[in-house]
Order: sequence, then structure tokens, then C-alpha cells
Amino acid sequence: MGYHGSDIGASSEETAMIENRILGANANLFVQLHGAVMVIAWVMTSSLGIFVARYYKQTHTDFNPFNKAFWFVVSFILYNHRTCAMNQLLYLFFSCL
Repeated sequence: MGYHGSDIGASSEETAMIENRILGANANLFVQLHGAVMVIAWVMTSSLGIFVARYYKQTHTDFNPFNKAFWFVVSFILYNHRTCAMNQLLYLFFSCL
């Protein structure tokens, strides 16, 4: 077994492991959308929401949008964005079945 290089991916066809041949990767739109939505949903919005909720409680105390604390509104928006992204992911998953 040698080094595979950068063309590693799931193949679109079935093959026996004993055969030695090159297979094409199956990089469909769903796989790319799944990766993009997961990065946005978990890495960015969740981390930012936790950061804002933890460190911004003592800042912007004079600015209260919707009669709520600034940190609460910002973290609420970020958490809702994560929830919407996860709903989109579930819709994409079940629509492709």
C-alpha cells in the first residue's frame, strides 16, 4: 500500500478490495453542502454564542435591544442560526433519500 495522495474519497461504484484499480471519487453536491453547513453551524455560531454569553455580560449594559441584555440577544441570534442550519441539513439529508 502506497501513499494515496490528495484524491482520496468515497467511490461511486462497488469493487473488491483485491482488485488494483483507480476509482473515481463521488463528490456530489450533498456532501459539499453537508460540510459547509456543519462548519457554519457548530464551529462558528456555537463557539461565538458561548463566547458572547460568557464574556460580554459586563459590556454594552446601556444598549438593551428588545428590552433584553445585549449579550443575550446576540447569543440567542447565534444559537438560532445554528438551529436553522441544522434544520437545513436535516432537510437536505431527507430530501436526498
